[in-house]
Amino acid sequence: MQEREEERSSKRELELSERLAVLEAQFKVGRERAAEVENARTMRLDIVLDLIRSMWRALLLIVLLCAAAHYGLAFFQLRIEREAKAESRAASEQAANNARDAKTAGVAGSMEPQIAGKDGLILLRLAVESYPEGGGAPKKGAIPLSGLVSLIDKFAAAGAIMAKDASALKSELLTHAVEGGKEIMVEAAKKLIDKFLDDKKDEPLVKGAAGQLMVQVNQFCGGASTKSHPKPAPPTPKPRDLCGK
Repeated sequence: MQEREEERSSKRELELSERLAVLEAQFKVGRERAAEVENARTMRLDIVLDLIRSMWRALLLIVLLCAAAHYGLAFFQLRIEREAKAESRAASEQAANNARDAKTAGVAGSMEPQIAGKDGLILLRLAVESYPEGGGAPKKGAIPLSGLVSLIDKFAAAGAIMAKDASALKSELLTHAVEGGKEIMVEAAKKLIDKFLDDKKDEPLVKGAAGQLMVQVNQFCGGASTKSHPKPAPPTPKPRDLCGK
């Protein structure tokens, strides 16, 4: 009886040890599989993180490129606006300079005169005073009225005599004309011009006006030589300078 019980207990111990060995082997295999699964999960997580980081880098690069394009376009527009303003300013200055030069040079021609006309009256009187005696008129000491009226019209067109003064002076000359309105005596013409000069005695002379009218005066005088008439009116040239004497 005792021997049988010992055999049975030894068999049980053997079975238990076998089962324990099997369980240990299964546990080892399970632990290896768990390690493999963990490694695979870690690898997948690393791949996902790498993808996320790559996406963030690409997004940041796109944002930087958009910002650079925006600021580059804004800078280009600002440069264009500055160049346009500079060109507009230069054009305005050029236009102002041209207008100032045109005004100085008297390009206005037939526009309304901007000066009082004292200069033209002085030149007109000197031209009458220095007109060749008997030149162009049959009567001694007379001046052809047509030539004098033409000279007045030229002075008015050049702005040296105001239009209203020119019209009034021509009317007075026609009133005092002789020989059927074709001529006027030198002294009568001088007195009429002196009358207009007295009305403008307080007006200043315009510098440079005399030089602009020299051609018309010389044409009126005809370049003939007569005796000198000493009656200068500074800064206006002397009569002999006007009529080539």
